[in-house]
Amino acid sequence: MNRWLLACALVVGFVGCAAQEDVPLTNDQVGEHAPRSLQRARFLERQALTDLASYKRAATAYRRSELLESAIGYYLEARDVLKDELAMSPGPRLRREYLDQELLRLEGVLDLLVRRRELTVN
Repeated sequence: MNRWLLACALVVGFVGCAAQEDVPLTNDQVGEHAPRSLQRARFLERQALTDLASYKRAATAYRRSELLESAIGYYLEARDVLKDELAMSPGPRLRREYLDQELLRLEGVLDLLVRRRELTVN
């Protein structure tokens, strides 16, 4: 029972922190140097955030596990989209810097989600 309460408290804290801590770049902020894949990565991240919001409301452990896996998958896909652009055609220096910054941010979120998954499995 105590593990379950701790897991729920950590999830609520994580989702709140993930939503507020890291503000992703937008096309308006970076202008012409915006990575071409940024819009696709943002779409995938919104899908992941939707799954994380549903995760908090899920009634069963199985459903929470499914939603967490889905969110991790969306974040992995978003990261891969940005990595592919960086590998294929990084463009000007500012674009590369923005891609690197976004990749670091996504890696941080993925690390938190994977740790969350490990806590819920054990």
